[in-house]
Amino acid sequence: MKVASKDKPPVHAHQYQIHFDILPEITYLDDHNLLSQSIRSLTRFPRIVTLDLVEIEEGLDFCQIRFWALTKHTEKIKQFSIWFQAYFRHPHISSELEEMIWNNIEDNKSISVILSDWSRILVRPEQIKQAIGKSEFS
Repeated sequence: MKVASKDKPPVHAHQYQIHFDILPEITYLDDHNLLSQSIRSLTRFPRIVTLDLVEIEEGLDFCQIRFWALTKHTEKIKQFSIWFQAYFRHPHISSELEEMIWNNIEDNKSISVILSDWSRILVRPEQIKQAIGKSEFS
């Protein structure tokens, strides 16, 4: 979705998530370290959009990395979306990300981490406006 003000060009923003299943369950996930590693991993993504507002959500048996892609160009947000859907299909990428999560779990010896989903999240227009306001596009 795009949001525009009277004097500025519209900003296109999509929210994405990368979801990992953790089996059987986690005891403790080092969110702070994982967040900094996730941000470093995202810097390898194409620079056609700005990636911002990275956050980690965890539960007993899952971990999600969420972030926003923002741009002032319609074609660039479309290109990024297509790239994003294809990127995680590469086995070495999914293995690398699974290992990143696994390394941040306390007592990880009997735990499996599986990259199970990567997708664009459907959000409400007011959420998009909030994200744009918090990002460098504000």
